[in-house]
Amino acid sequence: METFYSKYKKFDEQYYPNNSNRINQIENIVIGFNKDLKKHVEKAKEKHNLRIRSLISDKTGLSLTARRPENSIDAENTAEKSSITIWVNAKVPKSLSDVLAKYDDQVLDLLLHYSSMKSSITELHYQLSKHNDFRKISNTTVTETDLKNTIQYLTGLKQMIEDTGIIDELRALGPDVIGGYSPNNKRVELFWLGIGFSSLLYNYTIEDFVIIALTHELVHGYTHLGFDKDGNMWKPNDFLHSDINIVEGFAQFYTQQICKDYYPATAIVFEEMLPHQSYEYKSFTTWFSESESNKNEKARRVLLKTRNSSVLDYSKFLLILEQAKKSF
Repeated sequence: METFYSKYKKFDEQYYPNNSNRINQIENIVIGFNKDLKKHVEKAKEKHNLRIRSLISDKTGLSLTARRPENSIDAENTAEKSSITIWVNAKVPKSLSDVLAKYDDQVLDLLLHYSSMKSSITELHYQLSKHNDFRKISNTTVTETDLKNTIQYLTGLKQMIEDTGIIDELRALGPDVIGGYSPNNKRVELFWLGIGFSSLLYNYTIEDFVIIALTHELVHGYTHLGFDKDGNMWKPNDFLHSDINIVEGFAQFYTQQICKDYYPATAIVFEEMLPHQSYEYKSFTTWFSESESNKNEKARRVLLKTRNSSVLDYSKFLLILEQAKKSF
C-alpha cells in the first residue's frame, strides 16, 4: 500500500533537480516568456490565500484553531492552534526534470510553443475559410496556398511533439509539479517555475495554476492539522500512513469543489488536467456520481469519520463512504 509517507518521506529530495544544466535551461526558457513570473505567483498567492483557507475550513468543517466551549475560562488563550506557512520557491520535481532530460533542446523549445501552435493552427484555418472575404478589405498578398503551407508546417511540428510522447508524460505527473506539502515542516510550497511551465504547456493563466496548487496543498494541511468542532485532529501518524488514495483523494475532491463553486475559469483547467494524471489523483472521481446530492456534506462526514476512526486502508475507507451515502 502506497501512503503519503512512502511517497514523500524524503520531501526535499523529491524536488532537488538531478540535472542542473537542464533545469537552468528550463528556467531561462520560462523566464524568457515571463520575466516577472515569480512576482506573479507571489501576487496570486497573496490574493487568494486567505479566501481559499476560509473556503477549505467551511467545506471540511476543520479549523486551525481548536474550538473551546464558550463558558471555558480564558478560552481564547487556552485554545490550541496549528499553523501552515506558504513558501514560493524555485524547486523543480525530479519527476519533471527526469522527463525533460530524455529529450533534446529543440524538442523542449518546441514543447513550450505547443499550445500557441495549436491556437495558431485554429486561427489559420479560420482565416483560410474567410480568405476571399478578408482579402477584399485587407489588400493582402497572402494567398490561400500560403495559408495552407503555414498550416501544414505548424501541424507537422505539433505532430512531431506529440509523437515523441513528451506531452503525455508531462500531463501524467500530477499536481506535485506545481506545489507540495511538507507535513514535518507544516508548510505548503508553491513551485513558481513548475507553475510557469504548466501555464505554457496548457495555455492557461499563472493565476489558475496558483489557485489549483494552493487549494490542493492547503487541503493537505487542513486535513492533517485542522481541528474538528470537538477539537480532534487527524493523528499525525495516521495521516502519514493512510493510503495515498485517501489523502490525495480528499485534496483533489475539495480542490475540484472549490474551483467549481468559486473559481469557474480555474475549474476548466483542473478538469483538463485530471484525466491524464495517475490514479491517486483521480480515484476520488469514483466516490460520487455526477448527480449525487449533498456530496460536500457526505464527504465532510466521511473525512471526519476517517480521521477519528484511524482508517488507513482504502478498502475500509470505501466502506465508510458507502455507509455515509446510504445513511444520509
